[in-house]
Amino acid sequence: MNLTAEQIYMIIKEKSNLSDEEINQERENIKAKYQGLLSEVGANIMLAKKLNVPLETKQKTSKEVIIKEITPSLDSVSLYARIKNIPAKKTFKAKDGSQGKMQALFVFDDTGSIKLTLWHDQTKLITEQDLKKNDIIYIKDAFVNEYNNKTELSLRQGGEIIKDPTNPPTIKQIEEETKLLSEIESASDKPISTFGRIINIYPKKVFESKDGRERSVLNFMISDGSKTLKVAAWSPYSDVIEEDYSIGDIIFISDALVKDGLYDIELHLNWYSSLRKNPKLDIKIPELSELLENEYEDGKIENLEDGKSYKLKGVIVTINRNALVFYKCPDCNTKVHNLGEDFICETCNKAVEPITNVFGSIEIDDATGITKATMFGNVVEKFFNINKEDYKKGISEDDKEELFSYLEDQLLGKKVVVCGRVKLNDFSGNLEMMVDTIEQEKE
Repeated sequence: MNLTAEQIYMIIKEKSNLSDEEINQERENIKAKYQGLLSEVGANIMLAKKLNVPLETKQKTSKEVIIKEITPSLDSVSLYARIKNIPAKKTFKAKDGSQGKMQALFVFDDTGSIKLTLWHDQTKLITEQDLKKNDIIYIKDAFVNEYNNKTELSLRQGGEIIKDPTNPPTIKQIEEETKLLSEIESASDKPISTFGRIINIYPKKVFESKDGRERSVLNFMISDGSKTLKVAAWSPYSDVIEEDYSIGDIIFISDALVKDGLYDIELHLNWYSSLRKNPKLDIKIPELSELLENEYEDGKIENLEDGKSYKLKGVIVTINRNALVFYKCPDCNTKVHNLGEDFICETCNKAVEPITNVFGSIEIDDATGITKATMFGNVVEKFFNINKEDYKKGISEDDKEELFSYLEDQLLGKKVVVCGRVKLNDFSGNLEMMVDTIEQEKE
């Protein structure tokens, strides 16, 4: 059987009219009966049989179809389509306790549109093929299902998405209006596309919506050299920006809404918007240091003041050999401890799948003094050329030694431009810089 555990679960829920709680309880009873010998797929199959929910009710077909021909009576289909939009990727806790990933694509042809869902590792197809709005694709072997009375597709295991296939049919593109930031003049109900370099990211704000659900918004600033605008990223894009983007990244935004802000117009990202990170552009966007000239005060280390934001130019004289990686509980956000193969949160008193964080620090000299510059998250990933996902299970002392030796070979003596906020270290009594951006100065 080629159905995933999630797909079988959805069929059971639709056909049985049981609640999530009732389904989960029945499944746990089945798993207990077989003493851990059943996988999630197997447990769901056994539950479907117990409830007399048919899983093999569809007509098998492998023919190519157009969207208007897709109905729940079909099993799997293949089709040509264009991408309408790519919403934010979602993460969730799977029923076996692991972290799952889900990515939706909305695709269309001249006969209609439909949602295609990618699960887990399939979500990598978006970035691996650099898929974007209006790209024409061939979807090979997609499972057909019905959810909330709507027909949808899910890519099967072994299914494919082929970008720019040979001899596709003619499918008219969606007209997309791409503007420079300076060309966006007033609020409008018509979505627009634009691009710029991120020059600041503000903390995410979490709140409760009118329907009682938790939502969040994160504001960030972008500039293309012609103008600077604020962008409001609403759930789920608030998480995407916080986790995947950093100051200095170029971002291409599709289908943003233009609204009146307190002082100027601003862009709003919602479920139907799409983002691309560091895309290929025909227009040259100034480097971050050029865009930030008016955001930070030019400073010298000997004159730094606590709480002020500065741009410093100096030479790296030390790469501090710190712990590099730390882990936090996804539920309570406190530090967790690595005990062999398990990460334990003492606050929650349980093993967790932690959030991986990285940090690093250097010391720079500008001839008037030496100061420590500390980097976190995407900033240190980009500057040290590392990926936090490589350290989800920790890092050995030998690997850490090798990394720091390499960084010293590559970075010691390099001239850098550092922008950030100065903070007094209560423990050492020294002024340090919390880095917003760091770039090597061009020779």
